[in-house]
Amino acid sequence: MSKELRILTIAALIFLSFFAYGTIKKEYARISTRVETTQAKVDSLADELQATTATIHAAIKSITDRFLAVELEVDEDEQLADEGLFGAARSSKWSAVRRDFLKLHPACEACGSTDDLNVHHIQPFNVAPELELDPTNLITLCRKHHFEVGHLGNWKSANATVREDAAKIRIGLSRQVTIPTIIMHSGYSCGPCNAWISTRMPAYIRQGWRVEVVKELDSARAWPWYEITDADGTEFEVDGPLDNAKFQAAKARAK
Repeated sequence: MSKELRILTIAALIFLSFFAYGTIKKEYARISTRVETTQAKVDSLADELQATTATIHAAIKSITDRFLAVELEVDEDEQLADEGLFGAARSSKWSAVRRDFLKLHPACEACGSTDDLNVHHIQPFNVAPELELDPTNLITLCRKHHFEVGHLGNWKSANATVREDAAKIRIGLSRQVTIPTIIMHSGYSCGPCNAWISTRMPAYIRQGWRVEVVKELDSARAWPWYEITDADGTEFEVDGPLDNAKFQAAKARAK
């Protein structure tokens, strides 16, 4: 190779090296820009996620606080008294008196419920502290009627005729007519169930029964089986397609 050709070759290689370097530099700058843009987006999304998480936590706390407030409100007559917010301190003997009273009066005087019971003071003990432990000043009410009847829908109110009003509600409930009801539990492909629905169910409906069919995917009992409430309030169950004989036999066993 001549001297001139070698010089030209070297010059060409140097030129190509500078050209390649420039191209690589531009590509590096482009990739760096894309990385920076992507990182900015990731940071933005992280900030949004953090803000959303904070909002969710605040919402959960708000719901929890509201739930706890409702739970507190249910027994507010007794709890507020314990805290002295009615202007009178609760007697240390109150817990024992309350427990003994509930043993003697274990149901709401308004509806007969035995769940979620409160012992209500007819005359508030901050007004008549001498009657705080007097059983004649106490009445058992469920949570609902404690608020609605005992306090007339306002925890700061007191109903002087709570005993009479509770009795009126109890009498009214006892006079309510029970709608005779049949609830049939059935599978989705139960031949005897479908036969009863098409042949016997219309007759019960014509006689004034409310009939409900509950379709089930699985059951520990053979289908069909029935939950029945008769017009006199008797509740019983029947296994197998319902007919008059099974009805009468099951009802007799329930009485």
